[in-house]
Amino acid sequence: MTNTAVGRRPELWAGPEASVVRIADQRMDHLESTGFDSRLDDHDRLADLGASLIRMSVLWERSEPDSHRLDFGWTDQRMNRLRELGSMKPIVGLMHQGGGRSHTHLLDLAFASKLTDYAEAEAEAEAEAEAEAEAEAVAVAVAVAVAVAV
Repeated sequence: MTNTAVGRRPELWAGPEASVVRIADQRMDHLESTGFDSRLDDHDRLADLGASLIRMSVLWERSEPDSHRLDFGWTDQRMNRLRELGSMKPIVGLMHQGGGRSHTHLLDLAFASKLTDYAEAEAEAEAEAEAEAEAEAVAVAVAVAVAVAV
């Protein structure tokens, strides 16, 4: 029997603490308090360390600042940066110890359907961004091919 792991380096997975802790009306966002939310180049640093996977927090609490209004701007920037780097794949988390948006909670009978709606919206947004990135890559490849041919 052959051990395929022999001689291979272990994979390095990385990611910041992403909890958005909510107790009553108080909220603590760990991505914000550590500064990770404002430093896009932290992804470059993790890639430079050799990370192959990153825990990418696409938290419901951050993407839906109020009920029924989604904003994936922060997420789009980070996912686009990961595509540009090409060396790290995301492990996407939609919720982490926070219990969801302020308009719901874990004991809410509609919690599962609300989280499902959010997950579907995020998946659709990511699929659109992925398609746009692929179309841009094809356009660049075509432009380079035309330039080389001329």
